Amino acid sequence: MFADALALLVTALWGIQKGERWLWPTLLFGGAPAFIAALSIHFHIGYTDFVHLLPAWFAFALYVTGLYLLYPYLRARS
Repeated sequence: MFADALALLVTALWGIQKGERWLWPTLLFGGAPAFIAALSIHFHIGYTDFVHLLPAWFAFALYVTGLYLLYPYLRARS
């Protein structure tokens, strides 16, 4: 998960410019595996304590909000 976060950070710092259409799918498919892995393993083993998972759900909400807000900027024609 650290490698995933590092890859997203480097991509975001290097390429967030208007019209960089390739970046949005990269951020989408780059961040999703970490959230899928972290949340699915908790549900698989039955450890679904709300307080324990709250930081993960908060981070997921920030991730989705960021993707939503970046979409028009990155998909716009320069």
